[in-house]
Amino acid sequence: MLQQKCESTEEAPVRAELFGSNRCTAEGLVACTPSPVLAMCRMLLAAGIDGRRRLDAYRGATLCLTVSSIAYGASLVVDGASRFARWKPLFRSEGTAPIDESDDPAGGAAGHAE
Repeated sequence: MLQQKCESTEEAPVRAELFGSNRCTAEGLVACTPSPVLAMCRMLLAAGIDGRRRLDAYRGATLCLTVSSIAYGASLVVDGASRFARWKPLFRSEGTAPIDESDDPAGGAAGHAE
């Protein structure tokens, strides 16, 4: 009986390297921010990398963080309380209104007087 090999159509994860607490490199790109892996996800999307791909972040040979999809990682930021929140670009493309900077990224009313 012949067995047919199943070939996955899923692409290999993007491999990222972490340095220190604020630097991440992948695919020839460098992100230097307080949350470099999430910024790297946004940079990879902007560079045309498939947002469905997983990102594996390493320190040397040790896998230390996996992002299930680059698109999901790009949609997040770490807010001041070390929690994840939805990312909002500072500026939108021409012809659209700028984002209201008073919006609370966590969706709550903290810090707003009623």
